[in-house]
Amino acid sequence: VVGSVLGTVRVTGLPPAKGQELDLAAVTHQAGALVQHIGAYAVSHCRVAWNVRLLYRDADCPTMYYGEVGIIVADHDASGLGRPRVIKLPEASDMLGSEWAPRSLALTPDSRRCLVRNKYRVLIVDLEQAALEARLETGWKVVHSLAWSHSIDLVALGLSGEVALFRLSDGEFLGWRSTPPGDVTCVCVGGGYLAEVTENDVLQVVRVDARRPPVDWPLVRRESLSCHRVLKETEASLSDAAPLLAVRQRRKQVLVLDLRSGSTQLLRRHTDRVELVRFIQGGRVLVTADADNRVMFWPLSGGRLVTGS
Repeated sequence: VVGSVLGTVRVTGLPPAKGQELDLAAVTHQAGALVQHIGAYAVSHCRVAWNVRLLYRDADCPTMYYGEVGIIVADHDASGLGRPRVIKLPEASDMLGSEWAPRSLALTPDSRRCLVRNKYRVLIVDLEQAALEARLETGWKVVHSLAWSHSIDLVALGLSGEVALFRLSDGEFLGWRSTPPGDVTCVCVGGGYLAEVTENDVLQVVRVDARRPPVDWPLVRRESLSCHRVLKETEASLSDAAPLLAVRQRRKQVLVLDLRSGSTQLLRRHTDRVELVRFIQGGRVLVTADADNRVMFWPLSGGRLVTGS
């Protein structure tokens, strides 16, 4: 959990203490900049990253400032947070306006790269080289959701009535896939599948086939999720270890769909609205979290998730 007030963030759950405070304003000041805004953040097993809007004083006119988008990165281990560093992204100056400001930040599983999403595009930033690696453009179509997979080298952007697909390794555009009508509010990739959920609660799952263009990827499943009482703008995750799709529902439940057999499984042990659904450890464990601050881990065994007693 990361919170920010006036340039100071607090990171909780890091050893050895219960939390650490980090003055991002001081970090950027050392880089010759001021923090104008702290935006989205992302956390992985070894790294924390924040998207920030920076202000620099104009050398020729001291009363004038110019803006720049940046990322602050801090590694963490058993001893706590390491020294943060600032990555400047002058190529992303078109993300400074409120309409184009970054809306989400995500770290890849190896924590070497992050994906920065704004209203119309996604940036892939190499954190090791401190450089912009690729810009995923949608032709000024609004990006409603984002997913990626290392195992099949794919990035999927959910738009309105379609999904734009790119290669994660180099950002090359692969093609478009049509979806049922409506904004694609959730998209996920894993286990060789691509799943899309629209604002009308329609689920569509296709099999990713690198030998064919995306428009020809075979349809595996299409159904309405309305009868399953799925939340609007839902969270979903695909497993890399089994053909399972986990989707959060209303009433404190998580729905798990078996994409091969068509069977379903309900996870009912949460005490409040589920906020997070994500497969980890290569898809062998599903982690879910709710608004009651309860985090639960569901291991995979025999093609199903173990629910306990």
